[in-house]
Amino acid sequence: ELLAKVLKKLDLLTIIANAKRPVDEFEQLGNGPAAFCQDYATYAAVRHRLTLPRPDGQLDLEEMEHDMLMQTIGAELAPVEITRQDWNAWDLHIADLNSAQRQSLARCLIVIYDTSPGFDEYHAVRVTKYKCHCEFVKVVESQYEDDQVVQYHNWIHAVDVAFTLRNIFHRISAERYFATHERFALMVASFSHDLGNSGVTNGFLAQSAHEFALGYNDLSCLQNMSCAKLFRITGEPETSIFLNFDKATQRDVRQVIIFAILHTDPGLQLELLAEMWGHYQNRKELFDMVQELSRSVKEENGILVKAQKEVEDYFWNADVKYSLRNLLVHVADNSYSLKPWDICSHWANALSEEFFKQGDLERNYKMPMQPLNDRVRANVAHAQIVNIQRIIVPQTKLLVQLLPELRSCKHHMWLNLWRWIVKWKGSRPDHEELHRVLREVKELHDEDVPEEEIRALEHHEPDEHHEGEERR
Repeated sequence: ELLAKVLKKLDLLTIIANAKRPVDEFEQLGNGPAAFCQDYATYAAVRHRLTLPRPDGQLDLEEMEHDMLMQTIGAELAPVEITRQDWNAWDLHIADLNSAQRQSLARCLIVIYDTSPGFDEYHAVRVTKYKCHCEFVKVVESQYEDDQVVQYHNWIHAVDVAFTLRNIFHRISAERYFATHERFALMVASFSHDLGNSGVTNGFLAQSAHEFALGYNDLSCLQNMSCAKLFRITGEPETSIFLNFDKATQRDVRQVIIFAILHTDPGLQLELLAEMWGHYQNRKELFDMVQELSRSVKEENGILVKAQKEVEDYFWNADVKYSLRNLLVHVADNSYSLKPWDICSHWANALSEEFFKQGDLERNYKMPMQPLNDRVRANVAHAQIVNIQRIIVPQTKLLVQLLPELRSCKHHMWLNLWRWIVKWKGSRPDHEELHRVLREVKELHDEDVPEEEIRALEHHEPDEHHEGEERR
């Protein structure tokens, strides 16, 4: 029944994705009537046709300050034994760090995209000089439940999401697509997107008539609550991290944060993917050309540079930028399947335990229990297979079509998918269902993982330690 619902949603996504973006009524008017009715244009219509101006001198300033900024980051991280290599590593396991290391990492991440460092005479500064930012990190951490209480949606996950987003920014050279204050806003959103999360879903809050569901009319209750908590924190003098910006930029930062956090709601992920798919289809030939050239050209090529400049210009369209910002935070929030197996399995098991605890509550309150929340019947490996098949693979393939620099992330995704299949095989699933899943996965699979690795995993026998665990 669950799989049928997922497939139905995917059918709807396909219909939406194949359809053209609905045209705003205002856009259908001629130039004359449009000019006459300018005050009646909707926000969506204005955003769609608006190409945002780029901040003058931003790239030059960032380039000049880069070395000093890296010295500042290095001086903060070295005492807690986090290296420059760790700072840029896709495979850094945030859950393996101690509390002091996560605090230092968070302080660096919250300062790096703010305009406040202001290196006097181009000398490095100490991160702890920015007391407001450091206090913000402390207060935000205190608003998360302990990881022994909430296994997944906790401070460790928040730091992991922020660190992953910064890594994505680094790989795609995000300064080409986003102003500094936008990247700062997205970093704040990453740290704050699960503030106050108690380990239950929006659906549970709605069914139990929780005060958040009543206050937010069942719409993205947790995400709205997290936004409200965040802006209460930043409204206090000691944690007012937005004061460095002028009023117009503060308004923009607030909007970027709100929409980014709201789009971490799993209920909006299909809508978000459909939006981004539409933007891709609008310039499909351009994106496909960049994808092909980036694979085949080994040195700087004039055609590739020109095509990349066109992509860059396209991403500065306000409508496209809006969707891309939200997508990148969403991807970072769900990135564990794109990481090495030890990270992937850690977070998958933590999320499953959180689901099981909600299932225990549903059983105690005599509420309908969601299949994934039943600790007796749910199979963690099979749930991860479905998640990667139906959500992570389409999302990641689309992301790589837009941003080829993230192509390497797919490698871990395919390997993790096959490892989950191996673990699922250990639970002795129905023979026909197993072969159906294998057939579907092979149809999805592309060339990013060598065939010999796939064959080795496919014929690997799970060890006895895990076999009993996965039979439940």
